Parts: sequence; C-alpha cells; structure tokens
Amino acid sequence: MYSRVFTRSVSSGVESRQIFDDFLRFVKTPKNLRPFIYRKKNANKLLAMDLIDPETKRPIQPREPVHVPGASVYNDIIFNTSSAQELESFMREWRNITPRRKEFWGYFNSTHLQNALLASTFRFDSLRSTLNLLYQLQPFFVKSKQMDAFDVDVWFNSVLMCQLHRNEFKNVKDSSMVASGLKKLSSTVTKKEDTTGLAKELIGALAHQQGATVEKLPRFCKTSEVILQSIDVQQASASQLNVYLAKNRSNYLLSRTILRYGSSSPVEVSKFVENYQLALKQADKTDPYDRYLSFYEKCKNEKESEPQEEEQPKEEDK
Repeated sequence: MYSRVFTRSVSSGVESRQIFDDFLRFVKTPKNLRPFIYRKKNANKLLAMDLIDPETKRPIQPREPVHVPGASVYNDIIFNTSSAQELESFMREWRNITPRRKEFWGYFNSTHLQNALLASTFRFDSLRSTLNLLYQLQPFFVKSKQMDAFDVDVWFNSVLMCQLHRNEFKNVKDSSMVASGLKKLSSTVTKKEDTTGLAKELIGALAHQQGATVEKLPRFCKTSEVILQSIDVQQASASQLNVYLAKNRSNYLLSRTILRYGSSSPVEVSKFVENYQLALKQADKTDPYDRYLSFYEKCKNEKESEPQEEEQPKEEDK
C-alpha cells in the first residue's frame, strides 16, 4: 500500500506533478480507508461500501499502491513551474495537510526549500511572497516534529543569499531592516548546526551591503572558521567529480554570493570557489551560479518587454 524506500527518476515536470499529486491524495485519504482503497485484495469491499469522492462527487475506485516520491520529484516540479503564481499555489496546498501526516511533512528537505527560493528570486522575481509563504509553513513542520528542513547550512544561508541578490536587483538600501530581518529568519531555524561557517560571512555581506552593524550574531553561528570541502580534480574519476559537484552545489552558490557582496572574504572561500570551478570544467558542467544570474537577466528582459497597461482616464478627465 505504501512504500518508504521507493525512488524513481523522472523526465518531465508533468510526470513529476502526477507522482506528487498521487502522493498528496494518499496523504489526504483517511487512514481507516487506505486499506480498502489502495489494496487490490479489498477492491470488492471498497465498491460495496459505495463511498463518494468529495472532490469528484463520484464513487471512489480502487487505486494503485502509492510510493514516497524520490527527492528529485519535487525539485523537478520546481524547475518546471512557469510562474511564481504556479509555484506558490502548489505550496499553498500544503496548508490543508495536518501536521499529523508525518509522511508528508517528513518528505521535504532543506534543498527543496532552497530550490523554491532560488526559483522565486532568479526566475520569477518574487522572493518576498515565496519567503512569506515558507514562513507560514514552518510551524507545520515544527508541529509535525520534522526539524531538519529549516536548518542553518541551507535554509538560513539560502534566504540571506537570495535577499542579497534581491536587494541588488531592486536597489534596496535600508540598514534598519537588517536586525529585524535576521531576528525573524533566525527564529525559523530548527536545526541549529552551523557546519560550514558561511552563515556569519553572509550576515557580514548583508550588513556591508546595507551599511548596517550587526551587534550580535545568532547563537547558532558558532563555527569560528570556514570549513569547505575540496577535491583533487586531476585524480578524481568522473563519478567522483559528479558526486562532489552535486554535494557542494549549495556551498558554491553561497560562496559566490559572499565573494560578490562581502567587504572581505576568507581565503578558504576563494580557494573553494576556484576548486569547484576547476571541477566544473573537468566534468564539462555549466556553472550553476552563472546560470541563475542568466535566469534573472531573462526574467528582467521579459518584464521590460511586456506591454505597459495604458493609464485609464480619471473621472474628472472624461
């Protein structure tokens, strides 16, 4: 009926959405009805119960067993959304899922949240609304006792990364917002392990950008030095390079952000970026940070080329 050890690769956003919708429908199904709906041996019993689907208003039919989607399924959905409205509408559905459905809330990880933030910032220019929605969803994760998604290394750092870029894109300069923004963001962190030391560097970059002074770092910023992984590009096999690039993609995006906005950056950050770029070249991969910047340029150009609505005449002008 339900498998916790199933992953599958998907080739299209449509297929991914169908897989996730099936999972969502399973999660919404009352537990006492699942054995009748999702087990073939109980098909006749289900039909005899004459249950009506509240959404379609038709008799509920037996369904195929549902598996937990692989992590790539939700990422694929994000990458294939065509607008901020579509992305946020999809996430708003989560608010209808009770925190007691741990199989649902436990599915998501910090990379899922990061990819939603990246899409909203660079593809749709809608960080503020997406971030507010994620803030609203955070208590559901807490009530479900799923604490890993809202971590320091990916969630907290990614919000700062996206905020830094949005500030540049929108020409935002407001030193008064830094302290309150950091306080609100810090309050959402539920996995308080800073393993890379990049959090304090991103906070410093934000303070530098906005001309602010951060009197006190969040308590979880305990790592005194930057710790980033490197690889011997010449000695590594193709598979080792691919694993390294995937595992360190987030830290690379964050490090490029620090180099872009920080007043000064630790030598460890510069060395890591150089090493990662060598690995990209050796593996013949596209630079993910440069790709996101190109997404924003495309988004900006599309907005600038949109026809402007004609101003409607005021009543006194008619």
